[in-house]
Amino acid sequence: MKHYRGHYCRICGRIRPNERFSGRGHATHICKECQRKPREERDRIDLEYELERYLHQSHISDKNISRLASLAQHANPEIREMAALIRDIGLATPYRRRRFKRLAREHRDLLARYNARFGYMDDAMYEDNWLVIQDDGMEEEDWLAMLDESCIPDEMDEEDTEAMPDRELIDPFADA
Repeated sequence: MKHYRGHYCRICGRIRPNERFSGRGHATHICKECQRKPREERDRIDLEYELERYLHQSHISDKNISRLASLAQHANPEIREMAALIRDIGLATPYRRRRFKRLAREHRDLLARYNARFGYMDDAMYEDNWLVIQDDGMEEEDWLAMLDESCIPDEMDEEDTEAMPDRELIDPFADA
């Protein structure tokens, strides 16, 4: 792992030199530039990051579900929608292993909501689920077709689907 000089700002996500942090900013990991942002914007960024981390946990616990339920009542509509979606995913599939496979098979509405909010799965999630799917004997084309069906809303016509960007998927078993 490469060691970087300076400090990480948790708001903008950059590694900044020490001079870009105030004395208080060092402890809170917020650079001077981000400290000038409105408090509501900094809180929104923190909450979005917190919500995204729930999907990468190995288990979304009951305590996490109660936190997500409280965030589902948040004043910001984006945070409220995101928290409600992740809470529903956590209730349907609390464990990360095979989460997206179960969503694709049993809870297509949740997978469609996830894809509408976050886009397609990232590479790590795809690889984790593809390894499990191969063990079950499902072909990659069937898996991708299942994902594609859940990603495209019914009310979209062919012109809209042609404008959708193609995605590159990683096959962990392909020869490099």
